[in-house]
Parts: sequence; structure tokens; C-alpha cells
Amino acid sequence: MDSQQGAVQIKSSPVVLHRIRRHSHTVTTGFTADGIGSPTDHAHIPSGVVTKIDTIQTKKWSVGGIVSAQISTNGEPKKMICKNCNKKINCWCKKCTLEKLKLYSRRENITMRYEEKERLQTEVLAIIDPIETLKEQIAAKEARILHLRKAVENVKLKIGKKQTEMAKLDEKQPAKSSQFTNVFATHARYLQKYANKKVTQKAAVSKLESEVANIRMQYCNHACRIFPVQVFDVNVESVAPQQKNSKNWALVDDSELQKGLRVQIRNSYINDKLRAKLAIQLTNGTISLPLDLHPPFAAFTNTLQLVHLLGVIFNFRPPESLSHHDLCIRERWSKGSMNTDWMTLCDAVIYLCAFIGMPPSKLKYMDPHHNLCALMTFVGNERDKIQKIGSRPMCDLAELHALIESQRPEECSKKDEVDESWIFVE
Repeated sequence: MDSQQGAVQIKSSPVVLHRIRRHSHTVTTGFTADGIGSPTDHAHIPSGVVTKIDTIQTKKWSVGGIVSAQISTNGEPKKMICKNCNKKINCWCKKCTLEKLKLYSRRENITMRYEEKERLQTEVLAIIDPIETLKEQIAAKEARILHLRKAVENVKLKIGKKQTEMAKLDEKQPAKSSQFTNVFATHARYLQKYANKKVTQKAAVSKLESEVANIRMQYCNHACRIFPVQVFDVNVESVAPQQKNSKNWALVDDSELQKGLRVQIRNSYINDKLRAKLAIQLTNGTISLPLDLHPPFAAFTNTLQLVHLLGVIFNFRPPESLSHHDLCIRERWSKGSMNTDWMTLCDAVIYLCAFIGMPPSKLKYMDPHHNLCALMTFVGNERDKIQKIGSRPMCDLAELHALIESQRPEECSKKDEVDESWIFVE
């Protein structure tokens, strides 16, 4: 009976076995083959399944007769033999094979969907993380805005209270204390007393300045009487010693004649030619001068003394000091030292004139005696300016420096050199 039922089942479903290979992976079940299927079932085979025909060798049963199927006692199907490797394998029917293929296809779809889901979740997280960060920042800013709004409201309330208090204070009339009234009255009396005292002291200062100006004018007159400065033109004059019988005579075509402007200070006289000759003679190193050079040297020293007296009278200190005492203790003389002393004298005179307020346009840098004559005229005519002399120059020093630079000769410019006229003893 059982054999008949098995024969009927085999007859009803003839099977052509084929070997199935998948692209992505090998299906492993209870048998070594990948799976079987019918050549006519290509339309029902899932995607990704490839079949190979005539891979497994089996017997075809006749449809018209009863096939005597040899079935083992435990109900297992007959084992087939592979054409390629001649191994016996277990075969599955068409229905079971399709169910297995559906299961594998579903598993593959589930795996692919799971991987796609993981990928999409990763992308979503990559998008959500910045959004979450922005949400946190927005929440923090909103919290800070709320805090600031509360603080602003509190400040507005405080301002309103203060304004109300100020309005109340403005409505009240300030009560003046008697103590403050006395203090204000005392301070007003002190200011009035100080103003009166200031006026009195200003009048006293003006009086003292006037007296000082008068005294300075008197001292200047005395200094000019001690060292009178005169400029005259010499046409023909001999500097040689005159004889008794030649008092009213002058020598003509004499090599010792000196013509031109000459400055006389007391009984001595000097000009540019005599000064140059004196500088050449002093190069010998001793003060053993001929008689014709005694007057220019005396005129130079007298000029230094006059400038020193004027500096004391006007309380003026020249840029470089040089006095008659310095000349007396000097042991060595040279042409360079004489030129340096002359430039120092020129600087002292022109800065003294600028100190008392003389305009630079009336000054000559290389002619100190001309400046001294102009100074005495200025002192006699401009008494009001002398009265205002202080401790600073009363003219524009920039204009004065420009005048000095334009009139200073290059050969007479001072250099930073060691003065050889002094002897240093260690």
C-alpha cells in the first residue's frame, strides 16, 4: 500500500533535477548541492538564481505505467549520482526547492533592507547631530535673552524709582544751613581781599620793574662810558709810531696803512684786517706782540669786558662764557684759538641782543661792535621793552638761528676740537 502511494506521488510530479548557483552566496542546507529546479520554472525563480541543466543524473519514469519506486524503509528519497563528481546527493522536490529559494530570497531581502536601514540611520544621525547642537545653542540663547529681559525690566523699575525720588527732592526747597552761609561769606571776603592784594602787588611789581629798568639804563650808560664804542672811517692813517715833527702829516703808499671802517674802544681800535693780523701773530705761542698790535688786542679784551658787564646788568648768561680773566691765564695762543674766541664773542653779543628783544633784522652776526651800538640805541629808545625783560628771550629764536646760519662763514665755523691753549695737569 505504501509502495503504491509512493509510486503515485512520483508519477504525478516527474522531476528533472538541475544544479542551482547563486551570485551572492552559496545556499547550504542539509545536502551538498546548492538547490534544484525545473527548466520550465524560470519565471518563478527569484532574481539572482542561475540554473544549470543536466547537472544531476537520474531516471525518467514513464507517465502511462506504474513506476516501481524503490523507497527505503525510513521514507527517504532515492539518492542520485552527480555527473561531474559521481557523488551521491539527496534531491528535493520542486515544491520544497521553491520554498527553500523563497526563504533564501526573503533572508537576502531582509539582510539588504537591514543594511540599507543601517546606512539611512547613519545618514539621519549625521543630519540630526548638528540640528541637536543648534537646538541646544538656540535654547541657551533664548534663556540668556529671557535673563537679559528680566534684568532690563529690573533696571527700568530702579530708574523709575530713582526718577520719582529725584522729582520729590526737586520739589523740596533745600534748607540752607547757617554754617554754610557763614563759610560762603568768609570765602567771598577772602576772594575780594586776594583780588585787592593782587592789584596792589601788581602795581608794586610794575613800580619795581620801572625802577629796575631805570637802574639798568644807568648801568648801561656807565658801562658805555667806561668802554665807549665808536665806529669811524679811516681814509689814510699810519699805525707806525709818529715822530715829534710829523704830528699833522700822514705817510702815503706805506705798507702799514690801514684803510676802511675802524672800531675804537676807549684808546684802542680794531677792524677785520687788524684782527686777522693779530691772529697770525698769536700763532707764535707767546704774547710778545709788536707795538702796532697792542691796540687791536686791547680792543678785543675791552669788548669782552663790556659784553660781560652788559650780561650782568641784564641777568643774561651767554651760550659759551669767555671773560677777561680766561684770556689772562691762557698760556698758549694760536690762530685757531683767536678765531674761536672771536666766534664766541659774536655768539654772546647776538644772543644778548635777542634776549632783550631786538629784532633779528637789525643784527649782523660777524659784526659784534655794530650790534653793541644798536643795542645801546635800543636801550635808550625802547624803555618799555626793557621793563618786561624776564628769564627767556623776547624774540623768535628760529629766525635768529636762520640769520646765524646764513651769515656764519664756513672757515670760521666751530669744530669740536680740543683747545690747545689750555694745559691739563693730572
